[in-house]
Amino acid sequence: RECISIHIGQAGAQIGNACWELYCLEHNIGKDGKVANEGSEPGIQNQRPENQ
Repeated sequence: RECISIHIGQAGAQIGNACWELYCLEHNIGKDGKVANEGSEPGIQNQRPENQ
């Protein structure tokens, strides 16, 4: 799957960065864009208090 986002200006750059970090957490993607190994980076499910 591919996702293309276009953000313009300083606010767009900040929103784009926040979106990328969220995608990485939700889909277990490393910051380099590759799928992270199991257990190397926690997904967002492991960071929510209700799942602890």
